Amino acid sequence: SIYRFSVDGTKVSFTSQTTIEGNILNQFSMDEHNGYFRVATTSGKTRGADADSTSAITIFDSSMNQVGKVSDLAKGERIYSARFMGDRAYIVTFKEVDPLFTFDLSNPTSPKVLGELKIPGYSTYLHPVGANHLLGLGYETEVEKMEGSNENFVRQVGLKLSLFNVTDLNNPIEQDVEIIGGEGTYSQAVDSHKAFFIHQEKNLYGFPVSVYDYKKNPANPYIGEGALIYTVTPESGITVTANLISQNQSDQSYEVWDELTQRILYINDAIYLVKPQQIVSYDLNSFDQLGAVRFR
Repeated sequence: SIYRFSVDGTKVSFTSQTTIEGNILNQFSMDEHNGYFRVATTSGKTRGADADSTSAITIFDSSMNQVGKVSDLAKGERIYSARFMGDRAYIVTFKEVDPLFTFDLSNPTSPKVLGELKIPGYSTYLHPVGANHLLGLGYETEVEKMEGSNENFVRQVGLKLSLFNVTDLNNPIEQDVEIIGGEGTYSQAVDSHKAFFIHQEKNLYGFPVSVYDYKKNPANPYIGEGALIYTVTPESGITVTANLISQNQSDQSYEVWDELTQRILYINDAIYLVKPQQIVSYDLNSFDQLGAVRFR
């Protein structure tokens, strides 16, 4: 159920409502533009041999009357990320490969899906980089056959940072990509965009990360935790700017929750890694450590 309200100072009035079939992933699955409300949904079963799920983008006018819809997208898959940008929209669905769909919503009564890019892995967060690029954060994957079953098993084999060029909506491309760690590598930014660091003036993007690599060291795959900062531009792609990962020095098998970086923020020319029991600061230009304070 979707409800629309009018807000005028402290006066709040109910104006209209509607219902829509399916599930909404998160706040980025909904958007209002030029008086039209757009929403991306997934309906049906997404698991099992009889998975029949499909995804759609539906458009409503200011009275919450449906005026346009693109439906029956990616059967058997579900939406993992979505982003509306003016007259454009992008969604990522996933089951075994990552289709990035591009949409033209310039005519609300006749929305169109224009392009589809299929690549391994998937993005759980899409962030605009200028008008014609998207930065996607998620996982790189490999598909394996399950013994004694017709089903395939999808294995996460590292974090994945992708720069998508969507200048041509009919032909989206993965312009650049960075794979971080191996199986077990995790970032809070995969599940919460509030953990995704952005310094727009410096073209810096980053995220907390715990790095594992079972292929390099099966007996002790944990490498360390901290943050990775990248410079990302449409012209130069993705470049590692700062590796702020504290290496595992004690042969511990897993990260310690109290030591995990939760958020990254900056004030003036300093960047801070915020942890449950500590804040560590670095120079925002050289990324040399400036100091640290423990508070528990």
